[in-house]
Amino acid sequence: MLQNPGNDPDFLDTVLRQRQQSQKRTDWTVQEEAGTKLYRSESEADDSPSKMGFPMQNLIACLVGAGRYVKSGKNQISTAKSTTLFEFLDFPEDFCVFKDVDKDGNIPYYGFLAKGNLDSGGKKVAVAITRPRIPHWETSFTVRLDTKRGVSRDTVVALVETAGRKIGLCDWNPIHRGRFGRFVISKMEILPVKDAKVEIPVVEYEAADAPVELRELAGV
Repeated sequence: MLQNPGNDPDFLDTVLRQRQQSQKRTDWTVQEEAGTKLYRSESEADDSPSKMGFPMQNLIACLVGAGRYVKSGKNQISTAKSTTLFEFLDFPEDFCVFKDVDKDGNIPYYGFLAKGNLDSGGKKVAVAITRPRIPHWETSFTVRLDTKRGVSRDTVVALVETAGRKIGLCDWNPIHRGRFGRFVISKMEILPVKDAKVEIPVVEYEAADAPVELRELAGV
C-alpha cells in the first residue's frame, strides 16, 4: 500500500485560499518525508500514540468502485454516477487501525520514490514523488448488512473480494493502473443482530382539534 492523505496545510492553503505554496523542504531523507504522509488515527484520551491505518472512507470508496463489477439481482450495485451500497450496508467505524502496531503506533514501512510529471504552464516538468510504502498490513472492519434489502451475504463477500482485487486502496491502486493497495479476505466473523422495532406514532385530528399550522396546510 502507498499512502498519501493529501492534507498537507500548504497544499490546502494553495487550493482553498489561492496562496502561493511555500518552498518544499530539501533537508530531509526520503524516509523522513514518507513518514509525514501516513494516515494515523486520532490520539486517545490517555495520551497513547496515534496508530497507523487508513480512514474508513477510503474503504467505502473502494467498495463503491467495486460495485460497478458486482450485481445485486439484475442491476449493478454502482454506476459511474450513483451507488446503492448504502441501502444495505452501514459502516459504524471511522478508521481502520493496522494490527500489530508497536508502542509508537507503527508497523514497518519505507520511503518509496518515483518519477512523476507536473504540468507547469503547458510544459511537463519531472518531479520526485515520495510515498510511504507499507509492504505487509492487516486490519479488520465492521459492516452491518440489512438483510431485508434483498442483498445476500454472498454478494457482500463478492463485493469486498472484487474491491481488493480490482480497485485497491490509496495511491497507484489497480483502478488507476497501479499494483498497490490490493487485499484479500482472511477471516469473517458473523453476528446476527436483533431488529430494533421502532414504533412510529400516528396522530389523527378532527378539523376543530388540529393545530393551526395543519389547518392552514389543509385549507380548512
